[in-house]
Amino acid sequence: MSQSVINRSSVKDYALKVSRERRAGKFTRVSEEFLTSVEANVEAAIRQTHPGEFNNLVSPVIPEDNREFITGVALEKIREKLNQRARFIISGMVMRHPTLGCTLKD
Repeated sequence: MSQSVINRSSVKDYALKVSRERRAGKFTRVSEEFLTSVEANVEAAIRQTHPGEFNNLVSPVIPEDNREFITGVALEKIREKLNQRARFIISGMVMRHPTLGCTLKD
């Protein structure tokens, strides 16, 4: 089983916050389906960053090099952008969800 790319608790809290602030608190629960869908959308956003860029590489010069080429500054910038994208994904899903029941589902 692979590790999750989202903090499920934070996603749930944020989705319910969007519900309270933008949908008059219509939704009070978040389903497992909703969380799975958010995760799939975030994973797709990660893949869209540079689609297929690394699939076309010819054999690297030194395949087993463990050096870190990306600095903490770069990783933090990526983290900020990815968190912003996740907020847009979650907000959009809450806003598009039909007002049937009180549980956010996929």
